[in-house]
Amino acid sequence: MIQTKNFTDLVSLRDGLVPRLKVENLSLRHRRSGVEVLKRVNFFVEDGEVFALIGGSGAGKSLTGMAIMGLLDPAEWEIGGAIYFEGNLLFTPKTGFRRRTLHRLRGYRLSMIFQEHASCFHPFIKVSQQIMEGVKVQTRSFRSREAREICLRRLEEVGFPVEELDRYPHELSSGQRQRAMIAMTLLRGGLVISDEATSMLDPILKEQILELIQGYVASGELSLLLITHDLRIIEKLAHRAAVIEGGETSLSAPLDELLTVASRHRVVAAMQEHMDRGRGWIASGSLSSPLRREAEHTPALKIKWLSQSYERRGKKPQEVVRIDAPLTVLRGEMFGIIGESGCGKTTLMKAILRVQDKTSPGSSIHLGTHDLVALQPTAGILDRPGMKPIRRLLQGIFQDADTSFNPELTIGEILAQIIASHHPHFPPEEVARRVEEALKRAGLSEPTGRFPQELSGGNKKKLAIACAAAVTPEVLIADEPFTGLDMIAREEVIRLFFSLRDQGMTIVLISHDIEVVQRMCDRVAVMYMGQFVEIGNVQDLFLRPMHPYTRLLVSTLFEFQGAPHLSLSRLSHEGGCRYARNCPEDTERLGCSRRPPRMTRVSRPGDRSARQVRCFAVEETFSSPRSARR
Repeated sequence: MIQTKNFTDLVSLRDGLVPRLKVENLSLRHRRSGVEVLKRVNFFVEDGEVFALIGGSGAGKSLTGMAIMGLLDPAEWEIGGAIYFEGNLLFTPKTGFRRRTLHRLRGYRLSMIFQEHASCFHPFIKVSQQIMEGVKVQTRSFRSREAREICLRRLEEVGFPVEELDRYPHELSSGQRQRAMIAMTLLRGGLVISDEATSMLDPILKEQILELIQGYVASGELSLLLITHDLRIIEKLAHRAAVIEGGETSLSAPLDELLTVASRHRVVAAMQEHMDRGRGWIASGSLSSPLRREAEHTPALKIKWLSQSYERRGKKPQEVVRIDAPLTVLRGEMFGIIGESGCGKTTLMKAILRVQDKTSPGSSIHLGTHDLVALQPTAGILDRPGMKPIRRLLQGIFQDADTSFNPELTIGEILAQIIASHHPHFPPEEVARRVEEALKRAGLSEPTGRFPQELSGGNKKKLAIACAAAVTPEVLIADEPFTGLDMIAREEVIRLFFSLRDQGMTIVLISHDIEVVQRMCDRVAVMYMGQFVEIGNVQDLFLRPMHPYTRLLVSTLFEFQGAPHLSLSRLSHEGGCRYARNCPEDTERLGCSRRPPRMTRVSRPGDRSARQVRCFAVEETFSSPRSARR
């Protein structure tokens, strides 16, 4: 392992130039628990440089960024070391944080894209107003018209649908909130701390955001402190990197040197292995897990028809999800759902779990023999009689783990409350035993007396999995369960899901990580703008995608190639195919903009089972005499 070089020597290598950011012997100790999270963290970021900070879940990467921003409560955290920004002293233990300097720099020369974006927006202020406030601080201009023009340009750059601009944060998907935060915090100059900034985005939007950031950095005015678990992002953007392990920077080197010695460092080697293995799965179509078992033919979850809408004040309800072809998930099956950010995946999950309003009359959702819509015609009423036994059979892991827990309860109390509510006859000793068992099964070694807000983003995700699996449901719907996990923790969670599946649990996996979906799932559905456009066997679909959007998604798995900017407006598909404006096919001849396509069952040589595709071009190909002869 390469040890960190002397920090003074590192600075002297730069011919005396003042770095944009300098962190020297940073240490962090939690006062209440006495846990020393960071001991000696040393690094610097130069002008126009991307510096990557790598480490496992819970290593202290996000806390390092929060400390630089001066956002850690001194009453809760004991901070040591020194922080300098553009030659200005921001912090020493003797002087504390220089608040006047911080207030002058934050939002203007120093900003942070937070990992837990859901808790970073004011819930009662529209997103457009919050972004405009950020723009006014950055431009030092308080003209509303000018700020709105910049706001619209920023949102267009990050692929944010313009018609969603005047919504409140809770009305947006996680991916849309993340894009809004990027638009609000991405500076033209200074330093941006990016903490898993693209973790909630689909591969196509991720490429667009990375190209945007790369362009800003290339100007030489912006520096980036990059915190991520994705080695491909590091390879694309970073110039140098450091690894935090055991509270110290155990490896600090230029990127080429770091990748050369990766085999000697556990964290980087795991990231490299995951990336190489993922490319191998896609290229070969092989499924590597020994725990895979054949799904039963009994339906565990069946949707005959579903329409889910949102109401906007004074406007016509907007349909977000429309399932107009029967969808069946078999008992014991691992079923994947992939698609762009904001396409309706999470809305579909909430509709199935019956925690979402505005399910249209006529919708049909069956869990085994239970008609969920009949049991709870108006969704969102969690305590309706008849739904309590269903909650025991159907559980969900929500995307925003940070907002899934009661901050007043400890980890142990949260799990105990869940187990006791579904098994009221259990004595306290049995509840405590099951709490320990659930934590161990999820790979969470945190003490049960800690609070959720004291955990890292990755460990919060593990706690969410532990809560959902604690009552051993028949069907588990997991929304982005791998976000925020390092490669080692991700492998642990993947094995946990395989273990649950091997016990007979049916799992619906919603994820932007297409490599993981390809590895884990039996079948997969591709969603675009609230509709499934292709459903099929996972190997068939990824090796031979039929729908143009599926082909585009699969192409992003190999390299960052500069994906085209997609039109995300829901106003652009009225009366026709929702993908028509982005489709490379001859949409005018096919009439795609004049009539909506239907899901069609097609079979091609070599496929393991029939596939469902929503595309006029595919329908024309497989209905032609030449295709029929094949």
